[in-house]
Order: sequence, then structure tokens, then C-alpha cells
Amino acid sequence: MDLYLFRLINNLAGQSAVLDWAGRFFASGLLWAMMFVLLILFARRSRPAEERHEFATVLVAGLAGLGAFVTNTIISWLYFRPRPFVAFPDVHLLIAKDAAEKSFPSDHAAIAFALALAVFLAHRKLGYLFLALATLVALGRVFVGVHFPSDALAGAVVGIFWGAVTSRWGRKLFENLLSAHRRAA
Repeated sequence: MDLYLFRLINNLAGQSAVLDWAGRFFASGLLWAMMFVLLILFARRSRPAEERHEFATVLVAGLAGLGAFVTNTIISWLYFRPRPFVAFPDVHLLIAKDAAEKSFPSDHAAIAFALALAVFLAHRKLGYLFLALATLVALGRVFVGVHFPSDALAGAVVGIFWGAVTSRWGRKLFENLLSAHRRAA
């Protein structure tokens, strides 16, 4: 099933210059755009209570992304899976990747979903957008030939876990620390 879905998505590559450009952007640039939006959210000035909430959201999302990345690194030490273009020579590879790098789980998908869930749990409307963008990141990684669908799915699960954990335990802590800092200043 994994190989079937991979071929279904990856065989769309090379059919259209516009689709290839979009796939490359989703796979490599969209995660950076998501982080940029988080920085804008952080930089936005409003009432003190909202400011604490926005700043806590950025901190929680960043911590979730970091947790997802560290978890993926540990998983990759325990289980190495070669990238699709290494395992199958007929893959449409649209971005340059080192053949020695691991495929499972997808770091991009993990970080994107960690950010997305952290934002979703703090801001529903923006969170829906972030979840859609995270899905495009995951699909983009398969489209360009650097991950199997199960790699992206495993990354998404790791990211969702960290987004939930940090939102549950980190948000209140960060908001209380920020509130105490404001009172002390």
C-alpha cells in the first residue's frame, strides 16, 4: 500500500512545470513560511493578555517542533529506512538530497504538524490553515520523491503528539512565567 500510494503521488511529478514548482515549494519552502507566520504572530502587539497568549503560542509551537525533531532523530538511530530514490531508481526526484540520509520518519512533516497542532489548539481559525499547510508539506515530501507516505504519516503522528503535549503542559507554564515577568518589570 505504501509503495502504491508513493507511486500514485510521485508519478504526478514531471507532468507540469507549475505542479513541480508547487511540489518543491510545499516540500521545502512551506515549512519556513509557517515559521515566518509564527514570528509575525509573536511580533504583533496588542493588549497585554493577548500578547502573553500570542507569545506563549509561539513558544509552545517552537518547543513542539523541537520535541518532534529530537524524537525523529532518536527514531532514526533505532531504525534506518533508505529514501525512495535510493530504494527505487525510477523515482521522480525533484530536490537534491543526500542518499545516506534517513527517510523514516519525515522531519518536515513532524515539525509542520507540531507547529500546526500547537497553533490549532490556541487559535482555531489560523490552526485550520496551519493543519492544511502541514498536510501540503507532508504530501510535498512524497511528491518530490524524498519520503514514502508512511514516512510522512509517522512524522505527522510524532508532530501531533508533541503539539498536544506542549500545548497541554507548556502553555499555562509560559503564560504564568510571562505574567510574572510583566508584574516584576
